[in-house]
Amino acid sequence: MGRGVWGFLKPISNIGDCNIYLIDGSEELALVDTGAGLNSLKIIKNIKSIGREYSKIKKIIITHDHIDHVAGIKELKLRIKAKVYGGRGSYYKKKMDIAVKEGDKIKIRDIIFKVLSIPGHTPDSIALITNIKNKKILFTGDTAIGDQKKVGKGIVGWYDVHWGSDLRDFKKSIKKLKGLNADVLIPSHGMWIKSKRRVRKSLSNCLKRLNSF
Repeated sequence: MGRGVWGFLKPISNIGDCNIYLIDGSEELALVDTGAGLNSLKIIKNIKSIGREYSKIKKIIITHDHIDHVAGIKELKLRIKAKVYGGRGSYYKKKMDIAVKEGDKIKIRDIIFKVLSIPGHTPDSIALITNIKNKKILFTGDTAIGDQKKVGKGIVGWYDVHWGSDLRDFKKSIKKLKGLNADVLIPSHGMWIKSKRRVRKSLSNCLKRLNSF
C-alpha cells in the first residue's frame, strides 16, 4: 500500500516511505509499518483503490522504530481505530499500544502471525511468519532485505550504534531467519524474494555482508 524510492523503485506513496503492506483477513485488515508520515492520505487512497475499506484496519504492526516505519502512526490513527503492535526495547522509547515478544501471536481473522524477536539492526526489531496455502511467508523488516537486483546481494539494514545496533545480535538474527526455511521473504525495502532456494541464498549473503563489517 506504500513504497518509497529505495532500491531505485517507483514510489507508490511518499518517496521516504518503507514498504507498507496490507494484510487482508477479509472482515479484518492490518498494516505492516506506516511509512514516514508525510503523505498518509495516499496510503488510504491506495487501500480504497483496491476495493478495501480502510475502516476495517484494526491492527498496525511495526517492524522497528525507525522514522520511515513509525512516523505515519499518528496521522493514520486519526482515521482508523487500530491498535499498534511493536517489539520491546525501542531505542527511541517509542510506546506501542501492545508490546510483543518472541513467540507471541497476532491474529488477523484466519491469518495468524508468529512474532520473532530479531535484534541487531535495532533492539526492538521483529519478524513475522505465517503459513498461507502451505507456504511460509516471512516479513523481515530492515533486518534482512536480501538480494536486490538494482542494489546488491545480502542487503541488510544500516548498522549504527547510535540507534542501538549490535553486530553479534544481528548475525544471530539472520541465522534464526535462515533456519525458518521460508518460501517467501518480504522485506521492508525492495522487492519480495520468492522460492526457498533464493530466500536461503539471500540470507546467506546477508550473513556474509555482516561478517565483513
